[in-house]
Formats: sequence, structure tokens, C-alpha cells
Amino acid sequence: MTTQPIQPPAGLLEKVLLAVETEQRKTARRRFVLSSAGLLVLSILLIPAIKGFGTELMQSGFVSFFSLAFVNFTAVFSNWQDFALSLLESFPVVSAIEVLTLLGLMVASVSALITYSKTLLNRHLALT
Repeated sequence: MTTQPIQPPAGLLEKVLLAVETEQRKTARRRFVLSSAGLLVLSILLIPAIKGFGTELMQSGFVSFFSLAFVNFTAVFSNWQDFALSLLESFPVVSAIEVLTLLGLMVASVSALITYSKTLLNRHLALT
């Protein structure tokens, strides 16, 4: 008794490839929208973070210490170790980390946005 190999229905490969392509397009579109929304939210959050960082720079005295280097360089040079420690102690580290984190996330979001827009554009051009 010989068994015949089972043949797939005609057009099955094309249907599967079309379904995969459609799902990839949906995923790329979804990621593009999420990256755009993330960039918008990060941009909105960055404004008060920068304002807060500037306020803390002024309130901590960092700007005053830093400007001393340009006003009285000889005094700063003779006491450079104390001056450097004063700068380090007065620098608002938490606010700086907050701003740098938001900027890093924005760069990652823009990178993802570019990647997904290229994917969408390539898929769109392939269809036409």
C-alpha cells in the first residue's frame, strides 16, 4: 500500500505570506504610534525638568561658584581643590540625572521612530 503525500491547498503559501506581511505592517504601525506618543510625552516632561534644573542651579549657589572662576581666577587657582569641592557639593545631581535620563529616552524614542518609519515606508513602497 503506497501512501500519497498530502498536498497543501492551492494558494496556501501566498495566504500565509500575506497574513505575515499584514501582521508585520500592523506591528510596525503600532510601534511607530507608540514611539511618537512616547516622544511627545518625553518632550512635555523635559520642559519642567529643565526649568527645575535651572532653578536648583541658581538656588544651590553653583552658578555663583562657577562665575567666580571667571571673575577672580587667581583666587580660584590658588584654592583649586576647595573650589572644585565647592562646585561638586553645590551641583544638583538629581536634577541633572533627571534631565539626562529624559534626553536619553528621547534619543531612544527618536531612533525607534526612525526605524519604524523606515519599515513602514519600505513596506508601503513594496506594495505599490
